[in-house]
Amino acid sequence: MTSRHVKTPNPASDFAWKIDSNGVVSIVKLVNRDALEIVVPSEIAGRPVGAVEFRAFSEPAAVKSLTLPDSLQRIAEEAFFNCFMEN
Repeated sequence: MTSRHVKTPNPASDFAWKIDSNGVVSIVKLVNRDALEIVVPSEIAGRPVGAVEFRAFSEPAAVKSLTLPDSLQRIAEEAFFNCFMEN
């Protein structure tokens, strides 16, 4: 049996987010600019995270890795504008 490392999601407070009329969460911006490893949670406030908005992760200070949830349905244009990551 192989073991799979499961990363702990960042808290909702690390992001600016909104809930649309369908009850789906969109990540609007990374608020915690000190986070080196970002794991976007699959749910915030009991709702699925389904979108990353325009420039939500643009120009973070220093991000080594970013993990997105399987619940994600849409990534807006330029969501990662000027974002340079190792992984």
